[in-house]
Amino acid sequence: CRNVVVIPHGVTLPKQVKPIPEKFDCAYIGAVDPDKGLIYLINAWGMLNYPDSRLILAGGGTETLEPFIRQLNDKGQFLLLGRVPDVAEIYSACSVYIQPSPTEGFGIEVLEAMAHGRPVIVSEGAGASDLVEDSVTGFVVPIRDPAAIADRINWFRNNREKIPEMGQKARREARNFTWDKIRRQYARIFLSL
Repeated sequence: CRNVVVIPHGVTLPKQVKPIPEKFDCAYIGAVDPDKGLIYLINAWGMLNYPDSRLILAGGGTETLEPFIRQLNDKGQFLLLGRVPDVAEIYSACSVYIQPSPTEGFGIEVLEAMAHGRPVIVSEGAGASDLVEDSVTGFVVPIRDPAAIADRINWFRNNREKIPEMGQKARREARNFTWDKIRRQYARIFLSL
């Protein structure tokens, strides 16, 4: 397979990144689909007791999760937004972005969160794990493991002073995936033919 080249999806870097909010909230953006692993994230959040923090869930169908979340004794710790017109607002509102999918390919939302200067938590083996340098730009956790997700969320909450630095490193990594760099990769391939 010498003639196979993988070119990832690109991302638009926001010109300015909003600082990490003082309030510790985490976010997930995406559809409600078993392949997204959202159930593991919701169960992880349910293991934690952060009355002053929220898990922000945005994307098609997230509002359908309300009955399941109520069973976890939700005390306002979940914010279900459904589809949102501007996901940049979600990235800016959170301290950490979490993508628990055990099977998703690339995961553009992870790259977008990193471009917004947010560290991330992703599942190992999923495509997004290739973007994350563990303990540097975020954390890579075992798949289908709510306890591991909860542990990393707890680490971020107890080490808030590290979030901005990890977020800056995540943004630096996202710079490797700007549309301009992706276009140049395509051009190099076409010119080599």
